[in-house]
Amino acid sequence: MESLFDEALQKRYSTIQEKVMMYLPMDQICFEALSKEGFNQAVKQIQAKTGSEIKVK
Repeated sequence: MESLFDEALQKRYSTIQEKVMMYLPMDQICFEALSKEGFNQAVKQIQAKTGSEIKVK
């Protein structure tokens, strides 16, 4: 999971990636620190990496 987030976000959206992974030492992934736009962008980038069709509202 960590490498998926790194691949999907680190190059273009490093700030979003840092916020999402800030709780990694506790084995948790956290989206609470993101704005709605940041969350949606993270999901879109992960979808692009995985080819997922999950819809974001």
